[in-house]
Amino acid sequence: MSAFKRVSLPVLVCLASFCAGQVLDPADVTRVLGPHWRQMSRASGMVFAGTVISVAAEPTGKQNPLPIAITRVRVNEAIVGVRPGQVIAIREWSGASSMHRAMSPGERLLIFLYPPSRLGLTSPVGGRQGQVVLNARGELIAPSLQESEASDWEYAPIAVLKRCSARNQGRADCAPASHVHRITLQQLARAIRSARGK
Repeated sequence: MSAFKRVSLPVLVCLASFCAGQVLDPADVTRVLGPHWRQMSRASGMVFAGTVISVAAEPTGKQNPLPIAITRVRVNEAIVGVRPGQVIAIREWSGASSMHRAMSPGERLLIFLYPPSRLGLTSPVGGRQGQVVLNARGELIAPSLQESEASDWEYAPIAVLKRCSARNQGRADCAPASHVHRITLQQLARAIRSARGK
């Protein structure tokens, strides 16, 4: 084995293990998921990134006295309580939909769900905070700037902060460039599992 191969192999192994075990600053997670992300992680029965397949209303009747909305989501990235490829039927009381943003077929989300109730109902933990919009490749993106409160820039998703710092430095609703870090879905998944003690 050449000297180059003997040296480069341990270096590559070392770099791979560093990248895999890279620690994410909790402040960065807070900027993406909000200040209560640890509590949200612990309160969730299911956490996953998935694609919305369909949204429908379940008719009321003797079996279903409450109006129920059913949102079917395919799991792309399993984090807590689900398997990759599984289709989750989110059964939610229709009146609870005003507490979070509406989900649309084709949309990709990182979603935190409460454990199902005795009636099999659930909803996103923390309302809107329990839904993080992803792009078509399943990567973190930002909501529109109109959805972000100017006073809450420190909790806005990183993509908003990057766009702000590039275009509008000095604005009150933009973070300094030094606060901007790239966060992957896999890093968030590790942070969420860690917050749950798993």
